[in-house]
Amino acid sequence: MPDNADQVKHALLDAAAELARRRGHEWIAAPGESLLHHYFHRTAPQELTDKDPIDLYASLVRHFQLSDVRQPSEVQVRVYNPDSDEDGWFSGHTVIDVVSRDMPFIVDSVMAFVERRGLQVHVLAHPMYGVQRDSSGRRIQVGVPGPDDQVESMLHMEIDRLSPTAELEELRSDISGVMADVVAAVDDWPAMRSAVLELADEMDRWAQEASAGSPRFEATVGNDPVEVAELLRWMEAGSFTFVGYREYDFVDEEPNPKIVSRPDTGLGTLRQTEATTRDLGEAPPETALLARRPTVLNLTKANAISTVHRAVPLDYIGIKEIDASGTVTGERRIIGLFTSTVYSGQVQQIPVVRAKVAAVIKRANFQRTSHDHSRLLN
Repeated sequence: MPDNADQVKHALLDAAAELARRRGHEWIAAPGESLLHHYFHRTAPQELTDKDPIDLYASLVRHFQLSDVRQPSEVQVRVYNPDSDEDGWFSGHTVIDVVSRDMPFIVDSVMAFVERRGLQVHVLAHPMYGVQRDSSGRRIQVGVPGPDDQVESMLHMEIDRLSPTAELEELRSDISGVMADVVAAVDDWPAMRSAVLELADEMDRWAQEASAGSPRFEATVGNDPVEVAELLRWMEAGSFTFVGYREYDFVDEEPNPKIVSRPDTGLGTLRQTEATTRDLGEAPPETALLARRPTVLNLTKANAISTVHRAVPLDYIGIKEIDASGTVTGERRIIGLFTSTVYSGQVQQIPVVRAKVAAVIKRANFQRTSHDHSRLLN
């Protein structure tokens, strides 16, 4: 049985739908599950308690106006302060409206960016609609999505109010950038997974070479190609959110060795068409030394914060390219985020990490007996 808050919300939406009908927008308030009811279906009732019916009706109209014409690959973003004369409704909040094709990571990516800016989200709506458009991209029909419809995502956020026009435009530009990164990561997801599986197969070949007595790599803890191959396949199987991939050449020229990106190898947020160069001669000596060392894996945290999914430092997985003589010639770089379940799981289940943990325990001559285990827990 619905509680009082749900009843109030439903009555408010009914009043907004009736207002839409009186103003000639029957398509918004059609019988059954109206577009307006669907728009706010997942919005928490308490987020609407201070709203009037005109607020809900007019904010939906403004959002749909943003996407009157839209191309299939286009992401539309508007950031504005509602004005009664211009927009038909008023709010003490700044509004973010986004329209795109339906895809993962939209809500959490935009939410993470807004919260990282120190802004509070007061109202959130994220409906999806089945939409038909003509050849010019003009919308000709919209409704609650069916199984065969082209589905579009509409994200509506009301956040702490921003005042200067420049600040609104900066936020709109930043959110457009976040959405571009989301599109790139989602579109290139299959290619990134394929690249990782190809690297895992390469690690298998390196392991076979080593078994035959011709290792091309330096054996260190956690750098066994068999273990690295397991890590890559474990990531691809669902333990990692892929954000970007790119390949690099290591140009070992004295006095300034360089790492140069390979054009057209970038995927996800690391897409690019032109080469970029990093001069290792300006880096700490240990960095250049590590780049030359023929170890297989570099597993660390990147300096950059992810714009996709969660606003935390990116996980960085570098797989070196090593020729048959043991010379480092390049690196295959993967960036993304280990899934939250990884951090709550057991380290013994994580390839590479488990090998490092086992080595630490062995060096410490730590013996796990039932007596020791009991003592640690008490």
